[in-house]
Amino acid sequence: MGKNFMAMPPLLKLLTSVAIVVPVFCVVSMFPRESIEVFGRQMSTSEWWSSGAGLTTLVVGGFMLAAAILMLRRSRYGRPAYILGWIALNLSAPLVAHLTGTEFPGEMPSLMFAILLAVLISVYFYKSSAVHFYLHTETKLN
Repeated sequence: MGKNFMAMPPLLKLLTSVAIVVPVFCVVSMFPRESIEVFGRQMSTSEWWSSGAGLTTLVVGGFMLAAAILMLRRSRYGRPAYILGWIALNLSAPLVAHLTGTEFPGEMPSLMFAILLAVLISVYFYKSSAVHFYLHTETKLN
């Protein structure tokens, strides 16, 4: 998969890297620490997990990791999986705020920006000749 990553166009590399980093934050939150900060509020890791916010983030992180793997495998399902994962990631932020009893700052502008980014990512995935070439190259290195 390393060769496939190196063969990706630069923006696709960045988007795939973002998808890989999301679950890392979930894993880090599993390790006991004094507290973590959620939208400006300090909470214990046990509170994070007992509220359901940790599980929500873990599920979304799983979606993003699966999308990254599909992209790295040059799967035709990589693009729709990434778009759905991106939407789930952005919808999870206000949900996590609700589950943890915090306010999601700028909820509507943030969601509007997330929708705009989802549209731009979709256009890039489906209209970019570089992405098309990457996904349809004969040498699919799994």
